[in-house]
Amino acid sequence: MNVGLTELKGAEVSALPAPGADLSDTVLDRRIDDLLLHARGLALVREVLAGRGASRDELDAHTQELERVRRQLIETLSAVSG
Repeated sequence: MNVGLTELKGAEVSALPAPGADLSDTVLDRRIDDLLLHARGLALVREVLAGRGASRDELDAHTQELERVRRQLIETLSAVSG
């Protein structure tokens, strides 16, 4: 689900884990969220750059970083399920 900034106004945000939640699960969830957000941002910026006529080197740099973040995400998820 894509949520725009207008839908987030007034939303409750807390850095504390939910009552009864394991702190390590909260940290891991945040790590996964951060990696997903980073990957999505890289993909979107790459699209914008391509639309603006960026060089192949610029696009390749974003693609390489996206692949690195995807590998990190896979490793993080594998550690959880393994």
